[in-house]
Amino acid sequence: MKYTIFQMPFSLVKNTAWWSEDSVVQKEDFLPVYKGEFQTSSRYPEDILNELFEIFNLKHPKDYASRSLSSGDVIKLNENEYYLCCSMGWYKLTSDF
Repeated sequence: MKYTIFQMPFSLVKNTAWWSEDSVVQKEDFLPVYKGEFQTSSRYPEDILNELFEIFNLKHPKDYASRSLSSGDVIKLNENEYYLCCSMGWYKLTSDF
C-alpha cells in the first residue's frame, strides 16, 4: 500500500485540534512530509489509516523527520484517496484535494 503524509507548516496551523468534516481543507496549505509503502492485510481504508496513525505516533520510521501524525493532517492512499485526520476518526476528502 502506497501512502503520502501531508502536514501544514507550523506557520499555518491555527486551532486544528478540532478538525472535522466541516473544516475547510485546501491542498495548497499542506506540504508532503513523507512517502512510503507498507504491507497490510486490511482492505478497509479506516483500518489502514489507523495502522498508519499508530506507526507515525509510536514507531516512527528512522528516516521520518516530521512531527507525530495528528488531527488536521492528511494521508493519501494509493493514487487519489485523501483522508483528513479528525479529532474523532477520518474524513474522506474529495479527489481534487
